[in-house]
Amino acid sequence: MRIAFGKACLVVIVALFVSAMLWKVSEPFVLVRELKAETAPLEAEASRLRAENRQLEEEIAQLDTPEMLELEARRQGWINPGERRIVFRKSAESKPSPYVPAPEANTPLFDEVEQWAHDRAARLLGRTERAGLAAGDTPAEAD
Repeated sequence: MRIAFGKACLVVIVALFVSAMLWKVSEPFVLVRELKAETAPLEAEASRLRAENRQLEEEIAQLDTPEMLELEARRQGWINPGERRIVFRKSAESKPSPYVPAPEANTPLFDEVEQWAHDRAARLLGRTERAGLAAGDTPAEAD
């Protein structure tokens, strides 16, 4: 009986020793799993930023042409030598036109002038429905 008890103790000690060794051996694998879990969101963010960077580089390449540089300069209010800037201001007593929606506060002047020119050309060509005029109105009434 004493031999059986000694064998049982030996088995328990060996089992504890093997368990401790397996625990030590498995620590790097647990650490790797934890690090992968921590880096996954960072990898996703890095991937998103790389895609955004590619998009911005393409936009820079498109803007780096003489035509686009001039267009962007005009949006910012620059004019070429010899040109005159025309500023349209509303008088204090003017009411908004019922035919043309009021421009948004953040719309650049260039866009407003472009829209006005497009509407004016449409009216002159007889396309009153595109310009926002009723069928019997004349262009002079909308101004």
